[in-house]
Amino acid sequence: MDYPYLALSDNTFGCAGYCSRPIDYGVDIVLHSATRWIGGHGTTLGGVIVDGSTFNLGSHADKFPQFHADGAEDGGGEVSLWKMFGSRAFAMRCQLEVLRHIGSTMCPQAAQ
Repeated sequence: MDYPYLALSDNTFGCAGYCSRPIDYGVDIVLHSATRWIGGHGTTLGGVIVDGSTFNLGSHADKFPQFHADGAEDGGGEVSLWKMFGSRAFAMRCQLEVLRHIGSTMCPQAAQ
């Protein structure tokens, strides 16, 4: 069934997918705390976003216009992520936004 909303789940206490697998129960996007379960002793701060690619952003363009902006033809520079990546549009937007605004910088404690 195609619902008009995204289902998000914070799986911080799900042991990074070992104890709890929300995507198996219909959740579209799952957030994990990499600091708690993957990073070990808290020396590294991080998180993981897992996109199950189950939500159809194409049929909900009115609710999610940021994935359908298509100003590349008129020199606006924005590209329609839905046209380029399809069901992976949310994951690609997360990756592109972080790289554009923050950059890919490793924590000094993690570079051991």
